[in-house]
Amino acid sequence: MSCLPDMAHAIDSAEDAGDEELLREFGDYCKSQLSDAKGEDLVRLRYYQSNTYAAIIASKADDPDYT
Repeated sequence: MSCLPDMAHAIDSAEDAGDEELLREFGDYCKSQLSDAKGEDLVRLRYYQSNTYAAIIASKADDPDYT
């Protein structure tokens, strides 16, 4: 999975832009790739997936309507 290193930068950019939709897409992509991943790729996918969730949660921290 040669695209994984680039994904880290893309996730960071989406977080900086506050693009929740794109973060969710990245999280879904990671989830879709887990069944075929092995070794370092599996670890990276899990890490990137958790980063997308953390970024979404952090973006909601100041939102009084989010429960």
